[in-house]
Order: sequence, then C-alpha cells, then structure tokens
Amino acid sequence: MKNVEKLNQILTRILKLAYLNVLWIVGTIIGLGVLGFGPSTAAVFSIIREWLKGNDDLPLTRLFIKFYKQYFIQGNLISLLYSATGFILIFDYIYVSRWEWRVVFGLLIFLYVISATFIYPVLVHYNLKSFREMIRYSFLIGFSYLQYTLVLFVGIIGIYVVIARLYPALITFFGTSFLIFIIMKMAYLIFSRIEESVNKIQTIKN
Repeated sequence: MKNVEKLNQILTRILKLAYLNVLWIVGTIIGLGVLGFGPSTAAVFSIIREWLKGNDDLPLTRLFIKFYKQYFIQGNLISLLYSATGFILIFDYIYVSRWEWRVVFGLLIFLYVISATFIYPVLVHYNLKSFREMIRYSFLIGFSYLQYTLVLFVGIIGIYVVIARLYPALITFFGTSFLIFIIMKMAYLIFSRIEESVNKIQTIKN
C-alpha cells in the first residue's frame, strides 16, 4: 500500500512539473519573451520552494499568477542584468586574443554561472530589497558551498545529456521546470545548512 501511495506521489509530482513547464512557457510568451522570462522563472522557483516546505496541495495556476505579479519587476531586472552581463563576458572571452585574458574571462564566466544559478533561489527565499545584496548572497552561497554547486552542475549536465540522447521529447515537457526543481532543491538544502549553522552559533552564544 505504501509503495502504491509513493508511486502515486511521484506520478502526481511529474504531472505538476509538466504543468508548471506549460505555465512557464505561457508566462514567458505573455511577456513577449524579454519581459516574461524573469517573472515566470521566479514564479516556478517560488512554487517549488513551497513544495520543498511541504506545501504540496496548492492551486498551481493561481499561485503562479500571484508570484508572477509579485516578482514581475525584480524578475525582469535580474534577467536583463544577467543576460547583458553574460553576453558581455562570452563576447569578450571569444574575441580576446591573449591566453592570459582568456583565463581571466573564463574564471569570471565560472563565477558568473555560480551567481546566476542561485540568484532566483535567493530572490524567492530571502527578503532582500537590495540587488547588490541578492547578487552578493547568490555568489557567496554558491562559492561557500562549492562542493554542492559542483555536484549540482555535474548532475544537471549528466541528466540532460542522457535525456537529450534517449528521450529528447521530455525536454519539451519538463525542460525548464525540472531544471528549476533540481536547482531549487539543492539551493534549499544549502539554505537549510546555513540556517542550522546560524542556530548552532546562536545556541553556543546563549
């Protein structure tokens, strides 16, 4: 009986991820791509965060619209900022001639990817008003727990390479929502580790 219930939970979560992927696509299209990517991404991250907190039975459409509106400005500012920064870094890396500068820009791109990976989890998890603080948090969290970050990167690459070769159609149905699920799950684990460390320090002080 327990196995049946567990299987049912897994299948339900898969269906919800597929529906979230549809909502993400629709939200991105509504914003004409440029103005829809950020809030749609933030909305999906927020919903998955609620799942990780144990809130499974949520009205997905209503919640997506709520978070889409809530993070419309912040989500767009983040997506535009990181898109522009990523374009500049990649452009410079491709067209710079000296190998020393290629190493420098390669390192900057790596640090940029770390920050870009955790910026949306930081946005939806912490109540930060300053973008400077969000960027600083996203970098420090990803770099301070570099072992988790590297495992995350390797896992994402490995999973999506396998999917692309064996079941490429799945990327259409789960490509974005599943990626966000993996990132948010790892980010939530790191956030929990940080909160445990802070609580231990406070207990020792008291």
